[in-house]
Amino acid sequence: TGSNSYIVDAKLNAPFANGQKQVSCTLVAEQNGVSTELDRLDTLLLGNQQNTARGSFSLNGVFTAAGPLSSVTITVNCATGGDNRTLSNGRMSIIGVNVLVP
Repeated sequence: TGSNSYIVDAKLNAPFANGQKQVSCTLVAEQNGVSTELDRLDTLLLGNQQNTARGSFSLNGVFTAAGPLSSVTITVNCATGGDNRTLSNGRMSIIGVNVLVP
């Protein structure tokens, strides 16, 4: 809360092994029960049978709130290709600004 607009940058890692895995992530802002997708990433991670590798993801976007007193929730949601994967080493930077200049 407290800003007219938000600049968002999110980064995270997904471990994987044993062939290939599909990972889809979205960066979403929610305000007054309405969700707005800011960014989406769909990627195929390639691995091998012997080693666990890590795929790095970066999502970013901007969101303009209804007003400076509006409550905005920003989340990253990820789904993986049919397994239960733990996403780790993530961080999100959110900068509130009064005016966005194109």
